[in-house]
Amino acid sequence: MLADSAVEHYRGSFGNRAMYAPLLASALSLAVSGHGVGDRRNGAHAVRDATYVAAGVTGLIGTCFHVYNVAKRPGRLSLANLFYGAPLGAPMALLLSGMLGYAAERVRDAPPGKEARIAG
Repeated sequence: MLADSAVEHYRGSFGNRAMYAPLLASALSLAVSGHGVGDRRNGAHAVRDATYVAAGVTGLIGTCFHVYNVAKRPGRLSLANLFYGAPLGAPMALLLSGMLGYAAERVRDAPPGKEARIAG
């Protein structure tokens, strides 16, 4: 996500300041994931949780921005606009990344020998 966002938003000349948000969110997610791999303690970590939630929210907001970008073009949701407009799947990948990171923290929080439970 970090490399894809960096290249594509660079091509867009960072015309909107919000284009920096996915770079920050994906870089932080990558950093805290590395921390999680190296952390031998059981249990979820509050900073990792917050980072994954922030990445998910950033992906959700980015999806809304990209849908708006495609929908405002002449022809609206035509095949050409879906192909040449802002990619709809890119921010969804950041949303998925945040959701999977948060779920991984729930699995990590399960006591040893117990079944991990997510959302009840």
